[in-house]
Amino acid sequence: ISTGFKMPKKNILLSIGSFKEKHEFLPFARKIVELGFVLFGTPGTADFLNENGIATEVLDWKEASPGGSESEENLTHYLMGNKIDLFINLPSSNKNKHRRPASFMSRGYISRRMAVDFQVPLVTNIKCAKLFVDSLPWYMKTS
Repeated sequence: ISTGFKMPKKNILLSIGSFKEKHEFLPFARKIVELGFVLFGTPGTADFLNENGIATEVLDWKEASPGGSESEENLTHYLMGNKIDLFINLPSSNKNKHRRPASFMSRGYISRRMAVDFQVPLVTNIKCAKLFVDSLPWYMKTS
């Protein structure tokens, strides 16, 4: 694709913040699995999808603890190791909440930043994510 966006080949990571968007994206997550992709999710998203019958592997937020070893099944390891072909991260909206201090970096921000740093294609908008998933069957037929 002209912008350098790489189409996913196998592994797609989902992290969806709000419950409303989890419900809205549910049929699209089902479609991703039906197309033969392996779905990974952050703990809350994976739990929601698994409860709704969509096979999703959990990638934990955990990082190396002081003096301990880093788990092989965590989000950082998968993003850094290029084991994720596409990251769909739909952050919770910050409506009706207080503004966070500029020095605060959420897990979502850090994971989005890692995706950019390690050149993992990233989608952060629900409408774009749904249109992208809808386009996958066409792309798979023509490529």
